[in-house]
Amino acid sequence: MDVCLQPTHHLYKRQTNITVITNIKEKPILQAFNNPLLKLKYERVNIIITSINQIPYLKTKEVQSFDIVCAICNSPEIARACSGFVDLVQLHPSQLSMTFLSAINDQGTQVEILINNINFKFLDFIRRISRNGKGVIFTGSQLSFQDKQIFLEVLGYNLQTIKKYELKLLKSCASRKYRACDGVGFL
Repeated sequence: MDVCLQPTHHLYKRQTNITVITNIKEKPILQAFNNPLLKLKYERVNIIITSINQIPYLKTKEVQSFDIVCAICNSPEIARACSGFVDLVQLHPSQLSMTFLSAINDQGTQVEILINNINFKFLDFIRRISRNGKGVIFTGSQLSFQDKQIFLEVLGYNLQTIKKYELKLLKSCASRKYRACDGVGFL
């Protein structure tokens, strides 16, 4: 996966201590699996949110204009507060629970889990709490082909399932972006 993450200027000058990372990808969202069925080009912003006070920044038109908005959070409480304004929240897998996933999914937000450094023994826990992947997007660039195959087997994924989740996420992103740009909903 050749994703180029490059820090950019702060989109919202009045806010301080908010880290914004943008990148453009021309790959499937679930890049760990090299899915040949879906090639996409989209613009994504990752925003590190460390405090509830930073959440109003997510509501700005500058942020909402991105195709995919991801909040990188350090606690489930902050992630829950961000849901509804973002498409993805990124948390460490140890912070996940079935209750948290249900609450996030009810807002139309999904959880992104980076699998680069996850011990495969931990995957069974992830599979159980995510009901075999529902509401969870897995990404990872450092995995070997063999690791990807093991990951697919443990989670019971196949390419059709991956494609279905990718399309569902993109539909959800388009809906959030439409509400934001139309002035309906949370802006």
